[in-house]
Amino acid sequence: MLGTASTALAWPPDRLTVTGGPAYDYKPSQDATLLAVAFGHDYPILKSSGLVLAPEVYPLILLHQRDYRDGRKRLNPAIAGALALAYRGRIGGTAMGYRVEAGSGLSWALAHSAPSSGSRFNFYDQFGLHLSLRLENGRTVSLGYRWVHISNLAIFEGRDNPGFGFNTLSLGYEWR
Repeated sequence: MLGTASTALAWPPDRLTVTGGPAYDYKPSQDATLLAVAFGHDYPILKSSGLVLAPEVYPLILLHQRDYRDGRKRLNPAIAGALALAYRGRIGGTAMGYRVEAGSGLSWALAHSAPSSGSRFNFYDQFGLHLSLRLENGRTVSLGYRWVHISNLAIFEGRDNPGFGFNTLSLGYEWR
C-alpha cells in the first residue's frame, strides 16, 4: 500500500547529510575536492517495505579546483536538488541499520562554470551505502560512502564536458 497523504507531504526535512572528498578522475596536473551539505526527507513507497523516495536539497556545494600548471585555484559554490531511490534496512534486532541509495539531480554553479572548463549547469549523480545507529532518543547518526559525479553530459554545443567523479565520506543525522 502506498504511504498516506500526510506522510507524503511531510516536509520540512528531517535528515542532514554532509559529504566530502577528492575527485578521482580529474584532468592530469589538476585536482578537485567536493564538500556538499544536503537536507532531505524519505517518503515511503510501500508501507511494509524499506523502499523510499529520497529528495535532497543542497543549499551549499563547494567545489575547490586547483591547476598545478599555472597555480590557479578556484572555489566554486553551487546549489542542487536531487531525487534518489533508497532502501533502508535494519541489521537483526539491533539499533544498527543500513541505507543503499542511487539518484540524480540538477546543479547550478553560482559564480563560475564548474568544472572550470565546463558549464554552470550540471547533472548531479550519486550512489551511496551508509551504516546507521539509532540512538536512545530516536535520532539516527550515519557514516557512509557516497560516489558523486558532476557533469553537463555535453548537452551544450561548443562546451567541453570535463565532468568529475568524487569518492566521498558521508556523515548523516536524522531527527524524526
